[in-house]
Amino acid sequence: TNPTIKKHPIKHVNYGAEYMVDEFFKNQINSINPQLLTCFKNYVLIEIPFFADLKLLKEVIFKLKSMEINPILAHPERYFNLKNIEEISELKDRGIYLQLNALSLTNYYGNETKNKASMILKGGLYDFICTDAHKVKQLNIIKDIKLSSIENKIIGKIIDFQNTLI
Repeated sequence: TNPTIKKHPIKHVNYGAEYMVDEFFKNQINSINPQLLTCFKNYVLIEIPFFADLKLLKEVIFKLKSMEINPILAHPERYFNLKNIEEISELKDRGIYLQLNALSLTNYYGNETKNKASMILKGGLYDFICTDAHKVKQLNIIKDIKLSSIENKIIGKIIDFQNTLI
């Protein structure tokens, strides 16, 4: 078992799913009485199409923040349109939280995603971590993740923060 997980016990949140940020979602949150399923407290999990224009995402972030809802962007390391730390930092400056998909720290989604996940992690930009597992096989892969000591330390801080909200 990963040494970070031994030092930082993880609370189980529950099953969850992301809202796809598209025109339908934008219309939903702009309605008179929008009903959103939150992950916990006032946090909502969102995702974008892998090749999406970021303009709509920025509009949705602004609207959610004005509603006092904290958007969490699922697996930013997997989006082709988020190419560098500067673009990701700009989203953080707008008030979005970032959720790491633990499988991204392996070659499960390819080496480019793994390198991007490590870069975002070492940049201290992630706020949450999840399994995003859809199969038992994926959970077994996560159990064998090998991290550097720096990555382990950062993951521990993320888990501690996440646990304060649950």
